[in-house]
Amino acid sequence: MAGFFNGPPKARQGENMAETLRIVAYDTTLRDGAQDPRARLSVAKKLAIARRLDKWGMPYIEGGWPGANEIDTKFFQEAKGLLQHSQLVAFGMTARIGVKPENDAGLNILLKSKTKVVTIVGKTWLQNVKRALRTEGLLNLETIQKSIEFLTKEGREVFFDAEHWFDGFSQNPQYAMEALEASKAGGATVLALCDTRGSCTPEFIYQAIKKVRKRFPDMQLGIHAHNDSGLAVINSVWAVKAGALQVQGTINGAGERTGNVDLCVVLPTAEFKYGLKTGLDMQQVTDVAHFVARQNKIPVPANNPYTGINAFRHKAGLHASGQQRDAEAYQHVDPTLVGNTTSFVQSEQGGSTNVEIMATKHGFELSRNNPAFTKLVQEMKRLKVLGDAQEFLLLHEFLSSGVEPFDVLDGSRVTDTRGLTPEAYVRVRVNEDMHEKKATGDGPINAFDLALKKALLQKYPQINNIEIDDYTVTLPQGESGSAAEVEVYVRLKASGDTWTSIVRGTDQQRTGEDALIQGYKYHLLKQI
Repeated sequence: MAGFFNGPPKARQGENMAETLRIVAYDTTLRDGAQDPRARLSVAKKLAIARRLDKWGMPYIEGGWPGANEIDTKFFQEAKGLLQHSQLVAFGMTARIGVKPENDAGLNILLKSKTKVVTIVGKTWLQNVKRALRTEGLLNLETIQKSIEFLTKEGREVFFDAEHWFDGFSQNPQYAMEALEASKAGGATVLALCDTRGSCTPEFIYQAIKKVRKRFPDMQLGIHAHNDSGLAVINSVWAVKAGALQVQGTINGAGERTGNVDLCVVLPTAEFKYGLKTGLDMQQVTDVAHFVARQNKIPVPANNPYTGINAFRHKAGLHASGQQRDAEAYQHVDPTLVGNTTSFVQSEQGGSTNVEIMATKHGFELSRNNPAFTKLVQEMKRLKVLGDAQEFLLLHEFLSSGVEPFDVLDGSRVTDTRGLTPEAYVRVRVNEDMHEKKATGDGPINAFDLALKKALLQKYPQINNIEIDDYTVTLPQGESGSAAEVEVYVRLKASGDTWTSIVRGTDQQRTGEDALIQGYKYHLLKQI
């Protein structure tokens, strides 16, 4: 293990490490990420994710397994010509044992997907070959080689996913290497080594890939790490240090069991901590993470590095004070580098400094000598949870006129009859004028949102410029049972501005409505 513990490989004389090592990202959110029990992906949502990853410049997007299910098959039919920057990849497996590749249904479906690149998974752990495939090692090696030969002769570039490769190398190094030899002989251009069970340590990954690099000096290597041991990020980084080029992973770490390596963590870590070039604009990573989360219904963990809503959020009074005075005090990178922002949460732990920070942030002049100062501190502590909108509205109440741009009146309601499309009826007062509108929507919150916007449109046409960038409902720690409080987190954007609205309550529908109402009031007041 000397190479690992002596630190990263040294650059050759006259070379810079950041220039000699780089990462080629390979996204498998639409295939391996779809194995996550929480994932809900339609053809339309898969296409939307593919378009966003393409816009980001993701080098490879694995679209799914054509033939495995109707959604993946239809996706490849509709994705033809969709991508402008990324290479779409179809995924499949080697031919069935005893079946000639040209007669194998799975391989022929791969060809029908019409992608230039295909990824083939094959068994490389001899124990798994005997137990799962119930065949002999030599026949499996022949199947790997012939399957890849068949695809390359049909004009496809083939990446080989060496399933369980590190487990196989640990138990039988000779056979694991022979599996790679077979894929190379078949014409594979990338050997992607898989830590399928997420069982390996970075020391072992590093040393194993060094040996593969030595045996296959002209082959491109890849790493496919699962996170069962919580080591997927560091394993992927050290695989690159050892000689891998391609890093396979998913957005937000989606995947079966504990998930795959999170590309939204490993890529910025590689860039900012190890100087490895990815070729991707890291300022988009937070937006990508939350966009994909909205599509596949797997939320970005609040405490996720770089992209989580808490990644650069400061709650305690002492920390908020320190962060205000020194931007590097509690943040390891500038949040703008990953498209995130520094924020301060007012709470029972917050103090006078937090109120001053809050006032400065929203453009209010506030002195500790102001009679309202003490009341503001007390109210901030009582409310405990505040988003940007709640902060601004609190300051507006104490330090400004307190007059709000509109009021939602009693009688507003959402009818959500089982089996029928929800319909909202909203009455608002703007100055002394009353407006009422109805709307149906995709769920009760969506119906309320549409009706509210319609009611406000005559007076505030700019209301239609507001987009809901994220809408998340969580159960705060310590809450349980049917009477529990929920927290609704909404991130909104308009005209280049982004802000949050966070409300807690026991009625999830009403709490969501309040979060939207306060979010819209914030934007309108900022424009008045």
